[in-house]
Amino acid sequence: MKWISVNDRLPEDDTNVMGYGYWDSEIDRLDDFRSTGYVNYDGGTWEIIGGAYYTAWLNGVTHWMPLPEPPK
Repeated sequence: MKWISVNDRLPEDDTNVMGYGYWDSEIDRLDDFRSTGYVNYDGGTWEIIGGAYYTAWLNGVTHWMPLPEPPK
């Protein structure tokens, strides 16, 4: 799988994907700290799976990729 730029294409609404981006929050002082996370894209909004605390990071999502098939 390859990373897809959000400038090229966005996931379908209500889709869980792996997101890549940077922190964009004054709370944790980690501006431009690059990271990956399990995210959901719904109606033009990124939400991190597992807690709203990190929502500020989602302003910086630059790339995403579909999740792989789960193990059998």
